[in-house]
This record gives sequence, C-alpha cells and structure tokens, in this order.
Amino acid sequence: MAVVDRSADQVPKPRPYPERDSAPWWERVNQHRFELQRCDRCEAWRWPPRAMCGRCASFEFTWVPLSGRATVESWVVNHHAFLPGFASPYTVVLGRLNEQDDLCLPATWQSDADPTPGQSIQIAFEAHTDDDGPFTLLAWRPT
Repeated sequence: MAVVDRSADQVPKPRPYPERDSAPWWERVNQHRFELQRCDRCEAWRWPPRAMCGRCASFEFTWVPLSGRATVESWVVNHHAFLPGFASPYTVVLGRLNEQDDLCLPATWQSDADPTPGQSIQIAFEAHTDDDGPFTLLAWRPT
C-alpha cells in the first residue's frame, strides 16, 4: 500500500474527529495499517467500525488486516469545494472491497485518469499535517 505525503498541500485537509467506535480505526490508519473489525461469530467484516455486528448482533470482534484491494463501484466528481483542503474538482470513489462484496469504502481518488466501473484499485495512505500535527487519510488509486 502506497504512502503519499500531502503535508505540503497549501490548505490542509480536514482532520478526522474520532468517536468511541471509530477511534481504533483512525489509530490504525495513522499507523498506515488497513484493518477492519471482523466478527468473531459470523466472520463478517464491519464498516464503519461499531460495537455490534450488523449480521448476527455479536459484540465480539477482532481487528484484521485487509489486502487493500477493491474494485470501483461508483464515484462522484465534486465541482464545489465543500470543505477547505478539497480544491475542486475532486473525485471520491466508492471501492467494493475484495474481502467482502457487500462492503464498500469511500475515499478520494489519486489519479489524473477518471475511474471506470469494475476497475481494480488499491488503498493508499495520504500523510497530512495541520496545526495539531500529522494525521493520515485514505485514498484509492489504480492498481
């Protein structure tokens, strides 16, 4: 999985503000580890992170590494900068994870070429810095 340093960007991207369920996820992302919760009972992957499994209602889970590979399910090109740090136009891709076909994860797009349906993609870590220090966001890039 690639790591791209975006800390020199003119306007920093917004920093995530983790809450109880997402804090362990963001800690892993900041360590450049692509891991999700996996239910200990039914083995379903959980996204977004949460206390209870959406399939079997179990509260037991383990954080497990994923391949970081997916296919393009959908995307949107934003022509309006909704937040500082996102210069328009910018693309957000919904990647269907290889590990579980009903699990899609959104992230920005790291390519000058437009995504295409079913295209193979790989997760990338984007290193950012703001006044509070370094943090990491995810992006999709072509494989």
